[in-house]
Amino acid sequence: AASERLHATNNFPEFTGRLCPAPCESACVLGINQPAVTIKNVEVSIIDKAWDSGDVTPQPPERLSGKTV
Repeated sequence: AASERLHATNNFPEFTGRLCPAPCESACVLGINQPAVTIKNVEVSIIDKAWDSGDVTPQPPERLSGKTV
């Protein structure tokens, strides 16, 4: 599934896909002759569909460390 491939290279696509300013899109060489790949939109769409279908679910830790951020 697309979500498995996305998670293979990104531990937190649920967050990074939304927070990243996507500088790769303006550097996309396809943008020379046609619209550049909108990788940010692609990643957000993949992870949204994975959440909606239940392929991705929260995984709370087995035990709390007591540490806070």
